[in-house]
Amino acid sequence: VMLMRHGTRTPTKDPAIPVNYADQSWPEWSVDYGLLTPRGMDGVRLLAASDRAYYQRAGLLPRDGCPSGGIAAKASWKDRAID
Repeated sequence: VMLMRHGTRTPTKDPAIPVNYADQSWPEWSVDYGLLTPRGMDGVRLLAASDRAYYQRAGLLPRDGCPSGGIAAKASWKDRAID
């Protein structure tokens, strides 16, 4: 079993809404609020590649493809989890 949260993402709320999250304005983001940033996606890819290599060395995953049997993946409906 592997449990993981999302990678680096943008703030989930629009800074125009007065909630006082920070005393300075948010930086400009290349993606919408609450989504994975390109850097966050790269980080998740690197982590997955590292995990796969570890499990291959341990003999738990084949060198190529998926193991026989089944794999279940669950994610929330949020784009950052699906990505």
